[in-house]
Amino acid sequence: MEGTPDLDKLRDLAAHFREAIVNCDPAGLPGALRRFPKRACSDASLLLARYLADWGYGPADYVCGVWGDEAAHAWLQLGDIIIDITADQFHPLLKPVIVTRRSPWHQTFEEDMRCRADFALQPEAAPNLAIAYAQIIQHLAGAYRPREGGGK
Repeated sequence: MEGTPDLDKLRDLAAHFREAIVNCDPAGLPGALRRFPKRACSDASLLLARYLADWGYGPADYVCGVWGDEAAHAWLQLGDIIIDITADQFHPLLKPVIVTRRSPWHQTFEEDMRCRADFALQPEAAPNLAIAYAQIIQHLAGAYRPREGGGK
């Protein structure tokens, strides 16, 4: 995607994607996604990255941060934009969807890992995440389903 991403559009897409995950039958989702948003930040971030790429936003970075010895958390970074759909697992006052250029809360984490956000690069997880992605997409309203080849 060329130019500066529109924060409102990214926020809208991320919110609808999160809602679609919530609307899925947890029994049909793999592993951590069954407890979404708790402990699902890694898988949810990778799936969201695919969704945003299908809309022409990307590639995104997968960022994993640690907070002392107590917690690890994953989110997406699209240039200077932080995109997180599972932050509320840590505290109910955190927004369920964060799309911003500056997040004091995310700055409390020490970056432990950063790589391209693409679940296809993880051979062991890719088949299950591809199935989960297809299920999630089915729960999106027509206007929010990506078109073949990406689609704004």
